[in-house]
Amino acid sequence: MREMKRLKQYLVSVLLLMLSLTAAAQSNAAKPKVKPKTTANQTDNIPVSTTKKETKDTVSLKNTLKILTSISENSVKLRWALEKPIGWKACNEYGFRVERYTLKQDSTWLPTPLLTVLSDPYKARPVEEWETLAKQDDYAAILAQTLYGKEMQVDITDNNPLTQIVNQTQDLEQRYTLSMLACDMSFEAAKMGAWGYEDKTVKKNERYFYRVFPLAPMNKVRIDSAFVVVKMDEYKPLPAPTKPDIIFSDSLATIGYNYFFLKETYLAFHVERSTDGKNFEQITKTPVTAMNIKKTQGSYQFYFSDKLADNTTVYYYRIKGVTSFSDVGPVSPIVKGKGMTKVSSFPHLTSSILNEKDQAELEWEFDDINESKINGFAINHSTRNEGPYKTVQTILDVKARAMVIKKLENSNYFTITALGKNGEKNTSPKRFLQLIDSIPPSPPQVISAIVDTLGKVILTWKANAEKDLMGYKVLRANNLIEEPYVLTDTVIKVTTIFDQLDPSMINRKIYYYVMALDKRYNQSDLSKRAEVLRPDVTPPTSPIFKSYNITDEGVFLDWINCQDADVAKHVLLRKEATKNAVWLTLVQTRDTISSFTDKSAEPGRTYYYSILAKDSSGLESLPMKSLKLSLPNDPQVLKVSSFKAIPNLDGNKVELQWLTERTDVAQFELYKGFGEEEVTLWKIVDGKNRSIFDGVSLDLRYEYKIRMVMKSGAVGAFNTLKF
Repeated sequence: MREMKRLKQYLVSVLLLMLSLTAAAQSNAAKPKVKPKTTANQTDNIPVSTTKKETKDTVSLKNTLKILTSISENSVKLRWALEKPIGWKACNEYGFRVERYTLKQDSTWLPTPLLTVLSDPYKARPVEEWETLAKQDDYAAILAQTLYGKEMQVDITDNNPLTQIVNQTQDLEQRYTLSMLACDMSFEAAKMGAWGYEDKTVKKNERYFYRVFPLAPMNKVRIDSAFVVVKMDEYKPLPAPTKPDIIFSDSLATIGYNYFFLKETYLAFHVERSTDGKNFEQITKTPVTAMNIKKTQGSYQFYFSDKLADNTTVYYYRIKGVTSFSDVGPVSPIVKGKGMTKVSSFPHLTSSILNEKDQAELEWEFDDINESKINGFAINHSTRNEGPYKTVQTILDVKARAMVIKKLENSNYFTITALGKNGEKNTSPKRFLQLIDSIPPSPPQVISAIVDTLGKVILTWKANAEKDLMGYKVLRANNLIEEPYVLTDTVIKVTTIFDQLDPSMINRKIYYYVMALDKRYNQSDLSKRAEVLRPDVTPPTSPIFKSYNITDEGVFLDWINCQDADVAKHVLLRKEATKNAVWLTLVQTRDTISSFTDKSAEPGRTYYYSILAKDSSGLESLPMKSLKLSLPNDPQVLKVSSFKAIPNLDGNKVELQWLTERTDVAQFELYKGFGEEEVTLWKIVDGKNRSIFDGVSLDLRYEYKIRMVMKSGAVGAFNTLKF
């Protein structure tokens, strides 16, 4: 913690020095006719500048300089680059100032960081000095072309990764992009172009702060300087790559490697080859890398193909990484292998027949010239044209041209594969063989048949186990007499279907059957029927009152029952003719009863009576008009005040007369009996009438009764007359 705090204090001091140095450098850069004076290895402290800005900066172009370092035992390598092409030409024209501040020596922090100007200005070498390096290093030639060439013409050969970039960029962007890539691939070229620097004056026991400051005038472009802290005691050797991947084919080896986990260390790789596993030679003229702009793990995969002299020699390969500073790391573990001679012909099935034992006799052709390149043949089988195919027999005799397959299915597809010694597999076209099949599938087993209130039916059955099963057909019948009919013309592959019942159908029960079919169109017997009840949406017919009577026992009610076949019960209801009264169930009948005497009705009250029917689905009949009855306080009060008979002897007639003061009489009921006959209802007359004539015989006894039926429905007591 103390060391970190001390380091922060030193960085603040360094930044103050940098500010003063920046002001001085900018002041000099603003005077193009006067060359700035610099002293290499300068160790004096830089005084704080008091120079004022004489011109207002109106330039909006900005860029950022990024820096990388590589620490070795005896040197520090610096590489810097612009984030964007803006200012690239200006940097090449004016160069950079490279500074080093010594912060710590051994274990002692210096009171004041020691400044060393490593180079000022640090610019690209003149064009005439590039010739020697450009002849040895293609990337140096590319960088020189970007700096000094009039036209960008790059001859790209031998696995050079620049092809995709050259065709996609314009002049400035192309120069910038190619220069940055060339610097990445060749540190010597980067130093020649002033985009890299190697400090060989470092000491192992010291700590440094490096800054690279662009000298381009601020009125042209604003570029932030780059800086980095280097600890010489943190030097670590480069890591070795893991074992690469390799694929051998005919006279060709393809080496691949994914360097995702080494992407911060290595930029590219060299491939080395050996024929004895000891003496290796580098076979890549330039290092190979992945040129995918995506940053996913798979985008760091590179491949390199090496043409082999023969397929009999064992070849050994290894790779080694190259950093952005052209440092080469240790080699990877070795991979080895041989080229594989290609099998140039394919087998062809020429015959496939069934013998008397229902076995398949197969024959095929194969070029004799390629027999030495294979280990034998494999017979492959599937029950479907599209596969998958499974090897059912392997033949190691390269001269074999026939085979008998004993175990067959109803449908058989065969292929034959030539098994190359190099692992290659050449497979023939398919050949079909069908067994004679007349055995139908087993009848399906229905699991459930469910119908909802909307008439939607869900029918489910158990899947058949036959291997040659093609599917199912579902049939429906409206009753047990008619022939079931198929619901759909197509064969169903699933074991659940949905059906919609017509609500207008009269019959309540619907029957479903399932039939299975195999691929030879053999049909199974029908499954056991599955019965569903069609949802009942039609309420039962409403029962109606036929008659009523208020007696001393109570209110007698007589009605006509509902005659529907699915009627379950009749319900007689009553409620008082008062506010908020509720219906009470008097009786529920499940038989042919069609009358009831309400003995709980109280005199002097008015009641509503209603009757309804319920069917087996719980549906209720539509309500009919309720019957309203008012019970008198005492039936005797409603008796007529006078009831008499006046004989008319001349005509063998009698006149019955009665009197009442009531004006709310609806009708009068007259009952009659004579001789041995019982008294029964004889006449019903209007409530306004007060007399009626009847013929009589003098030798018989007569009995008459009369009662009032009020408009309220109340019935009075009888008045009796005998003579």
